[in-house]
Amino acid sequence: MGTYWSAGVTKKSRALALDSGVFTWKDPRRIALSLKRSALESTPRKGTPYQSAMSMLNFYINRAGKNLPKSQRDILEKAKTGFSVIFYRKMAKTSQKTREKTREKLIHLFRENPDITIEQLAKTLDVSAKGVEWQIRQLKKQGVLRRVGPDKGGHWAVKE
Repeated sequence: MGTYWSAGVTKKSRALALDSGVFTWKDPRRIALSLKRSALESTPRKGTPYQSAMSMLNFYINRAGKNLPKSQRDILEKAKTGFSVIFYRKMAKTSQKTREKTREKLIHLFRENPDITIEQLAKTLDVSAKGVEWQIRQLKKQGVLRRVGPDKGGHWAVKE
């Protein structure tokens, strides 16, 4: 019996293909980037890539790394904090690109059919009505779009 179950998990786990010695590195950003790469490339996982990587890091800190020197524990805690930022930074950019594409499609649809309704837009774009309303508010704030006439019976005008 002499060993802890956590040591076996650390050595034999196939959840993430971790870089050798990743938890001994001294650079928190490098650790976070390595975990991100491992999580995104790994297929035998139960949760999202973010959850898998964060679980492995927490597992190591809490169990396998119980006897860690304070300096290394601090590095791993910084990696944990930085991991969220590093992991979601690209996703935030992707969300922004998606919003921009939706915005471009909306403008095209408004030009094509100025009488189009929010419900029709939502169905065409496969987004929620609330999402369309948000986009319309943004376009109005930017001066790209305005409503001419009443809500019922009016139409949309796109600034050229």
